[in-house]
Amino acid sequence: MSNVNDDPARLHDNLDDAHTSDILSKSVVSIDQRFQTSFNLDDAGKSSNIGNGSEMDSHMKDPIRWTKLRKISSQLFSERSATRYGEPTCLLSNAIIAVGTARGYVMTFDYHQNLTAIIGTGTKSLRCGPVTALALSDDGTHLAVGHANGHIFTWELSKCSNYLIHISPLPANKKIRVDGHIEGSQIIHLGFIGTRHSALVSGDVHGMAFAHNATFTLLGRLVQSVKLIGRYPQELQSADMPGDLKPSTLFAMENLSHRTGDTDIGLVAVITPNLLGLITLYPAPKTQFKTGRPKSVSMLTGLSGCLSWHRSTASRAAPLLAYCWSNVVTIVEVHATQTYDLDVTLTPKNAKRFVGTQSIVSVRWLNDKVLALVTVTQYLHLLNYDTMTVSTVLDLSDKHIVHYDYFSEILNDLKLLDPVSNEVVPVVSADAYFNSISSYKGKLFMMGRYEFVVGSISNWSDKLLDTMESGDYRKAIELGINYYQGVYDSAVVELPSNEAERKKLVMKNLPEMIIASVLYTFKVYDTTSDKEEWSQNMVELTKVCLEAWNVVDRPDFILEQLFQLYKQYNQTEMFFDQISDVVSNLQTTPYISPSVFSEIVKLFVLKPAYHKRLEHLICSLDINSLDLNLIFSLGKEYRLVDSLFYLWSHILDDFISPFVKFLELAQSVDNQDQDDALKIYPYISYTLTGRVYPTGKTFEAEKAKSYVYFFIFHESLIAWPQQGGKVVRLAKPSDSDDEDGVDKNYPYLQKLMEFNSSAFFTALHEAFEDPLLNTVATTGDTVDPAIAFGRSVTRQKIIDILLDLELMIKDNETRLFLDVFIARNYPKYIQFISLPEDSVLKTLARLAACKSTDERVRADCELGITALLSVYTKRNEIPDEVLTDLTQNEYYEPLEYIYRGREDRFNLIKTKLRRLENTPNETPVEGKELLELISHVYKHISDKDEIEPNSDTSSSNSSSSGKINEVREELTHLIDTHFRALAKIDGGTRLARIVSRYAPELHENVHLLADDPALQRGYLASLMQCKELIPSKYISLYEKLNQNTTCK
Repeated sequence: MSNVNDDPARLHDNLDDAHTSDILSKSVVSIDQRFQTSFNLDDAGKSSNIGNGSEMDSHMKDPIRWTKLRKISSQLFSERSATRYGEPTCLLSNAIIAVGTARGYVMTFDYHQNLTAIIGTGTKSLRCGPVTALALSDDGTHLAVGHANGHIFTWELSKCSNYLIHISPLPANKKIRVDGHIEGSQIIHLGFIGTRHSALVSGDVHGMAFAHNATFTLLGRLVQSVKLIGRYPQELQSADMPGDLKPSTLFAMENLSHRTGDTDIGLVAVITPNLLGLITLYPAPKTQFKTGRPKSVSMLTGLSGCLSWHRSTASRAAPLLAYCWSNVVTIVEVHATQTYDLDVTLTPKNAKRFVGTQSIVSVRWLNDKVLALVTVTQYLHLLNYDTMTVSTVLDLSDKHIVHYDYFSEILNDLKLLDPVSNEVVPVVSADAYFNSISSYKGKLFMMGRYEFVVGSISNWSDKLLDTMESGDYRKAIELGINYYQGVYDSAVVELPSNEAERKKLVMKNLPEMIIASVLYTFKVYDTTSDKEEWSQNMVELTKVCLEAWNVVDRPDFILEQLFQLYKQYNQTEMFFDQISDVVSNLQTTPYISPSVFSEIVKLFVLKPAYHKRLEHLICSLDINSLDLNLIFSLGKEYRLVDSLFYLWSHILDDFISPFVKFLELAQSVDNQDQDDALKIYPYISYTLTGRVYPTGKTFEAEKAKSYVYFFIFHESLIAWPQQGGKVVRLAKPSDSDDEDGVDKNYPYLQKLMEFNSSAFFTALHEAFEDPLLNTVATTGDTVDPAIAFGRSVTRQKIIDILLDLELMIKDNETRLFLDVFIARNYPKYIQFISLPEDSVLKTLARLAACKSTDERVRADCELGITALLSVYTKRNEIPDEVLTDLTQNEYYEPLEYIYRGREDRFNLIKTKLRRLENTPNETPVEGKELLELISHVYKHISDKDEIEPNSDTSSSNSSSSGKINEVREELTHLIDTHFRALAKIDGGTRLARIVSRYAPELHENVHLLADDPALQRGYLASLMQCKELIPSKYISLYEKLNQNTTCK
């Protein structure tokens, strides 16, 4: 055996360290361990966050660019303004910004935030209550204002000293003769019909909606109103109405000018607690479509309703309607058709649905792809119409959005079916936000309690420019990567949804950003005071630049320009560190131009500290990047063994040369060579399990496996290469025949076992999991002897070869690991492996005799023995010397297995007691099982005593009785000896009961527990449950312990 002892424990963890020989001599590897290379170990702690969206929150956590309307806020929220005009109550954003107040005024502003008009001054509109609804005409010249007591006024903005139209409410509690809002009903929805200035639709808080048409006559302005939806209070109180009529209101109403042919049909959408209705106003008001509230609506966070129209566009002829109840948003295309008699029909099509978790209180279109949803908890969700997914969620709590409770009193008695509990429950209505949130041309306006804000979507180019100008180049490039990969919602950032178009657009900017960022950062080095901070930032920038190079399909020009920059500023080490990390993390093999790669190799091959990273790079690159002659020459000169193994096996399809290199290294007396020789074992493991060494990537491995098996299990020396090659000897030809392997059977197998037996059998144990070893494969018409041999290899064949060599193995350690290997695999694959019973027993006996102090070896032996016992048919005939060895070497698991199978409870108890004494950290379950077993044996003995006939004095009965007493005494002696350990299992409770029933004389041992008052008290507490059956001295002792505890 080699004079270099193997280090099974650290073999995997230190395979690529410079001096593994110092570690490899400490212990042996467990057969269940899996080989790892530096690729596995280094990659375990690495992961790239770029391009997977994990950086989204830090780079673009708010895709909405918020602007405070400071001038408007200062005018409306000042103390003077609040006193004179009242607090803001209603917001409109359109061609102008209009704000209604609590005193009935309306203040209008342009988009420079200049106050353009104060509407209502000196008119009776100020006596009509707070402004509760606003609407702007289609041409932006007229404004409609709804008030809290039911009045509606229209104003011409160019001359707003007096109103144009006044629509008065009807007196309450009087007979209804014409249609109109009832006095005191708050007008909460308002809109102009089409392009007309004298036609309006309105809705109030009691659920009534009207269309109003004003005409000018000789007698003045005449307003005619037509009811669209709802019932008057008198109708609700009528005896003709059904008794179970549910309370209702108008959650939302919005009209849209939409032309069918040459006619504007006037679309109106309304939503109530139970129904959505679509109404056309031309040629006469008519309800065209109704639909009920979806069953999936949840009312856990309050019942709400809202809707929003999006006009038809050049690419889409039909307008879109988004409406929602509580957490369910539905979007439909509304198609209108006109018949020959000018009648109109509406047909909703292509419905899409989104189900959220919270009630939605506002729906607003930002563009034809994105909706802004505001929840009752004041979170903004950006919903993509195409995908019906939310890409962004923003907290709006800092905006302090104004909201009003319009509906709770009206819907106080409303009860609806809850879809979750399937029970009728009272409804809690959400507050209304329609007066505080408005949208116009992609901007979202919000009225807060302290300020007005407007938000607009930051498109991708604006965001990149802002980030670059802020000086955060790393985040700018990361953002560009995410845009390129489509991590962000294309609709939100205004990028093309087509992948090719999106990538082409971003690619115009990204390379220039990368080069400019690196160049500028290098140039500011001399003026930077904190060089350490600069270095850290430069490392991060380098990493993200290389990530970007990888993401955009690794164009040569980016990498070459970067490398030249780092070379120019003497930072090639930083470049090498980062590119090796990036390349090693890839799932594919990237291409680097040979010119760049050759310069990297020449620079770093002379630095031993970089050898491992250089090997990572070599094994991770596309073959076209590699100068093979250069790598082979440098690999041999600088001991880049992993690279050599990789090139031979994966690039040149030569699976034998790694073994030739192993034999060469194994002959050396140099410690580094000896350590490098150990890499043959993970190479075997990886190859036989279909993985590329050392990267671990899977590959089609039939040929590789065949050649490895052919070499290892060949009966004699072979020549390599097969055509015209030299004989691969175990040692130099000048050495003895015994050393060079000429006269050995299976010379390569013996050498691999002798050099490091634990590592070899660990690799073979892993290879045995391959299902291809189940049966012999057909050789087909192959003429390659290695392929033919590989197809003939089975588990049985390998076991047979190993058993043939068994007598030749003189090293005890190798024999031990062979036994462990057979013991672990024979039971596992018993349907594929046949072993004689005597071979199984011999293996069992040798493992039982193992006296190793290494815990991993002992664990392997114990597992192997237990596994063999599970398939050994003569468990009751196991020789006493084997049992003795198992006992002396403290292999408790197999001992318990044997005694449990024999139903030898007494010896099982003795074994468990030894285990309890020697392994006090065993789980409590083991201890409780032991107490149950003791109780069971005592009971069994007692039962036999009871059935013994008192009158029978025969010698057989006398002998039986004597044997029972002998067992009882020995069991009692065992409890006496291990009293403390047994008491500790459950604090003495169970032991006290057993002793009380079967061996009360052992209660005296409670005094031995005096040094552990808690344990002593626990034991006595169990006795106290039957005070009348125990001596008074134990009662006194228990009371004394309790007193001491109380005093403390």
